Amino acid sequence: MPSAAVSSEIVQAPNLILASSSPRRIDLIKNLGLKFEILPSDLDEIVDAALTPSQVVAELAESKAARVKELVQERGGAIAQSHHVILAADTITHLGAKLSKDIKSKVEGAVNNGHSEKISI
Repeated sequence: MPSAAVSSEIVQAPNLILASSSPRRIDLIKNLGLKFEILPSDLDEIVDAALTPSQVVAELAESKAARVKELVQERGGAIAQSHHVILAADTITHLGAKLSKDIKSKVEGAVNNGHSEKISI
């Protein structure tokens, strides 16, 4: 029976890059005990009103991850040459069909008007 070749190459764990400067997201990752780098995207968050809230957050998160990948490559150096995982996310609030990036004012407005508020993550 032939033996499988065993590689002596050491595989380094990928670097985790958080594509956000959100204090809440930073705390969540720190609480997991993971080492990570913070590199927020400089993306203008333009929302397509034809998309559903879930589609909006998915599209924004994907766009942020793609932009941070570009930033890593532009910066060069060791991290650009290493394996890395980019963690990007987005959160919006919506009341019916209306979307808002301003969670605090929308939630306060919904509570004051007796409406239910939905948050898509």
